[in-house]
Amino acid sequence: MTIYARHTPLIARIADEIRARGASTHTVSIETGWVKTVSRALMVLDSPAGMSAARGLCEADPHGTRVVALLTDESDVDAEDLCDRCIERHDVVVLRSADDDVVERAVDELVGTSST
Repeated sequence: MTIYARHTPLIARIADEIRARGASTHTVSIETGWVKTVSRALMVLDSPAGMSAARGLCEADPHGTRVVALLTDESDVDAEDLCDRCIERHDVVVLRSADDDVVERAVDELVGTSST
């Protein structure tokens, strides 16, 4: 599971929950664009890494990628536009960090449900 983000307490909680469900994580914190071999990812769209990944994903050919795009209070209008463009071609779920259940929802989308 690739996480395009800078390290924050929220991202640490999401990564811990992903690992608790048996999946490994790899965090990309610099602008690399979309890594073509990634099949499941979290893009946090308040970070240079997340924005760069989203721009790259919008241009990539669809190949069964499952992505959660996370908008935070610091995300700007460009981030929302990128989400709309990515959704047109890829399986992207958009979540907002202000949602009470954002950690569980993000991990459920990427790994599967924990107990159901």
